[in-house]
Amino acid sequence: MAIDRLELMKHCKYRTSAMRGAQSEWKGDWQQSSEYIDPTRGRFSDKQGRPIKRSRAKIINSKATEVLRVMAAGMMSHMTSKARPWFKAGIANSQQAELFGVRVWLDAISQLLRDTLAGSNFYKAMPVVYTEDGLFGTAPMLVLEDSKDVVRFYPLTCGTYAVGLDDDQRVDSLWRQYSRTARQLEKRYGRDRLPRTVRSALDRGGDEKFWLQSLIEPNPDAKPGMGPLGIQAPHLRPYREVVWIDAGTDDGTGVLDIGGHYEAPFVVARWNPVAEDIYSTSPAVDTLGDIKQLQYLEEKLRIMEQLSDPTLTMPETLRARGGAKLRKGAHIYLPPDESRGAEVKPVYTPDARSLAQIREEIATIEARIERAFFY
Repeated sequence: MAIDRLELMKHCKYRTSAMRGAQSEWKGDWQQSSEYIDPTRGRFSDKQGRPIKRSRAKIINSKATEVLRVMAAGMMSHMTSKARPWFKAGIANSQQAELFGVRVWLDAISQLLRDTLAGSNFYKAMPVVYTEDGLFGTAPMLVLEDSKDVVRFYPLTCGTYAVGLDDDQRVDSLWRQYSRTARQLEKRYGRDRLPRTVRSALDRGGDEKFWLQSLIEPNPDAKPGMGPLGIQAPHLRPYREVVWIDAGTDDGTGVLDIGGHYEAPFVVARWNPVAEDIYSTSPAVDTLGDIKQLQYLEEKLRIMEQLSDPTLTMPETLRARGGAKLRKGAHIYLPPDESRGAEVKPVYTPDARSLAQIREEIATIEARIERAFFY
């Protein structure tokens, strides 16, 4: 039975719009968490759809950045350490699992799985997942077959994906947006399947980037497979994946590929979802107020500059004599009627006790942030 690509694209765009719409109440917190903790995480756009440039300008005190990294490292070493066996294979029947031959087989399977994970990028991908989970409360990761490493893992960052839940509140759908160069698309799909705009880019060197979208969801057209392994054609497998390109295809649908998976090719960590919430809060979101207050107090500490490089008042007559070069701080020249007997002196000398109070308050807020991140 032929697939109606136009109807399929209507369905995909409708689901994409609904899944992305469910993120609207979270986006503000996510963007601020990125700006104040780790601007390399997350991809965000303004109201006109233009990408927001990443900047560390809002980070003066990097305590939150530090504790996030320590938390991710702690989760990695405690749950998925490469230095020790952190899992073992088993079977449902506990009595059979005690048989010698079964134990030997399970040990062999466990070691094979460990070797496979160690030979892949798993131990580089998991710290990214833990960081995204602690920062945004949600952290999807694609798990795909690989011809070289058997399996390869692709952590996604906030702003590039949306997820959906089934009736049991489990994540069963994943939409993502990503860019690929024309050369990468040719290697993945072949030149003949690419739209005219991409083929033209290949003739110009192939480094031009194009935006793609992918929707993975339970397949409404799934059919049982054949044989003991349940082999089935890709478009009839339990999970369907539709990939389309924003540049459009020659048939007007934009669909590049309709594939399938025998099981969900992704895992999604969610920190602490409440009731029917799709997304979750996180330590970063919970302490966002403290983190902002920390930056404000660090700004107030700049008053210390008035001790080492104060703003000076001086007679106007010193302007012509180079008085402005006496110090790097600002200078205020007094008018002639106030210059008689005037001295060069600081406009304001801060009270050292107030600086100590600011430092004490900073230490208190830093301790609260550390507790929130289980530091």
